[in-house]
Amino acid sequence: MLADRFWVKFVMSMSLFIGGLATFLMSWFSSCQYGLILRIITGLGAGCIYACCARVIINYFTSEELKVNVIMFCMIR
Repeated sequence: MLADRFWVKFVMSMSLFIGGLATFLMSWFSSCQYGLILRIITGLGAGCIYACCARVIINYFTSEELKVNVIMFCMIR
């Protein structure tokens, strides 16, 4: 996984940049082929964000804080 091998914030920043750039470029093209390719690139960029967020949460919270947050999250839902 990229988030384990490289710096998590770097991977998250690059995936946000790739997804944002592909989304921005979709406004410039009117062809379906370019739109499909850019949509796939947007999905690849956005796919890394969930794994990076999970890694950041695990890195920055202790196990006791994680338990409290999970309980609070379950109570809200």
